[in-house]
Amino acid sequence: MAAQKFLINLLPAASFGKSFSGKTLNWFLTVGRHLIVAVEVIAIAAFLARFILDKNLADLNTAIKEKESEIQSFGNLENDFRSLQERLKIIRHSKDNQLPAGKVLAVFSEITPTDISFNNLSLKNKDLTFEAVSGSEASLAVFLNEMQKNKQFEEINLVSLVSAGSGKSEIKFTVKAKINQ
Repeated sequence: MAAQKFLINLLPAASFGKSFSGKTLNWFLTVGRHLIVAVEVIAIAAFLARFILDKNLADLNTAIKEKESEIQSFGNLENDFRSLQERLKIIRHSKDNQLPAGKVLAVFSEITPTDISFNNLSLKNKDLTFEAVSGSEASLAVFLNEMQKNKQFEEINLVSLVSAGSGKSEIKFTVKAKINQ
């Protein structure tokens, strides 16, 4: 006897593919499968992007903290710089308003005859006052004439003139003048 062949068909009948259940099952097995894979790929990409964005955020926060510390360190430098500018302004102002005592003494050394000696010299603001002793009237006249010629002095006034009278020909005198800068 010949062996009988049995046919086993595991595929559903054609009528099942046309039913709602068959169509749904067919859709899930074809399009749905691709849709689920696409959603999983998007979820994994978002998960990985989160790690990248977190790292970037941490790097930016670190950079901000570093810049803040740099700015704070420059804050002290800026305060020091402003303080230095103020001090330089004060120094410049005092230098501009400084009386030229060295120049006055240099001029005196040039125009003073050898027999005139100074007892007292005062320089306040632009006012110059001095007491001196001259060995002769001619020396006194030459000295006063030279002071008047010099452009550094103005408003020259002979305040007092006294003769020593003790057998010497000395003359004590006091002069007030203004310094011209």
